[in-house]
Amino acid sequence: MTQMESGWISLQRKIQNSFVWTDSRVLKLWEICLFKASIKLTRFLFNGEEVSLDRGQFVTGRYTLRDEYNTGVKSGQQVSATSISRWMRKFRDSGMLDIRATNRYSVVTVIKYDEYQKVGQQVDSNRTSSGHQVDTLEQDKQDKQDNKKNSAKKTRTYSSDSQELILASYLLEKMKLNNPDVKEPNLQSWADDVRLMIERDKREPSKIRKMIDWSQSDNFWSGNVLSVKKLRKHFYQMATQANKQHLANKKNGSAIVSREHLNLDNVEDF
Repeated sequence: MTQMESGWISLQRKIQNSFVWTDSRVLKLWEICLFKASIKLTRFLFNGEEVSLDRGQFVTGRYTLRDEYNTGVKSGQQVSATSISRWMRKFRDSGMLDIRATNRYSVVTVIKYDEYQKVGQQVDSNRTSSGHQVDTLEQDKQDKQDNKKNSAKKTRTYSSDSQELILASYLLEKMKLNNPDVKEPNLQSWADDVRLMIERDKREPSKIRKMIDWSQSDNFWSGNVLSVKKLRKHFYQMATQANKQHLANKKNGSAIVSREHLNLDNVEDF
């Protein structure tokens, strides 16, 4: 498991209007999630397997979070793994987190991390003691820009018969059924995002195709999933919703993407 990053986080005032603010125990868990989220692309070995984390992600599980949460807390005031699991699911269902589980760990993504934890945020000029933090953030920003430049030099080209480009084109076709005037994207860039879904997220191409079908047939998601990047970002959230719809419609035989199709059985770690 990864350690928490050093430095500081930004906490928005509007959190006072959220359910998180009404319970100090839940607020503490949310702050732990923000503390644990990686501030940049990170790779490390976990049980001999290389794990890659994007900015705003971290690896954990209910028992690991329970132990971290209860560190230094008196025994009578400690919370259970069940409570941790319930609160994490509420974060997920509220659109605050995305949780992608494997057989050994879960990768948690803080939704809108970049929006609220902006690099190089404005700092009160009177608080000069925080100047070194701004310098560090600016360096991280420069490193990120340098990484983008290096990546641009290694741009991949996908052939027309590659599964990556085929899936990217398939999403575009489905989008055009909803809106014939949709603008033509950079399909090579979309294909590279498909590659990340397959290689990094371990999504099977057949499951990606089925999720494209489901997302573009859903009234809400068809207006929000307008690129492969968005499909990748919200995949688990959509899969959870699809499963709920499947269970709700199972009695009347309505056609919906099943758990078997999405391969989500026994992967929920929270």
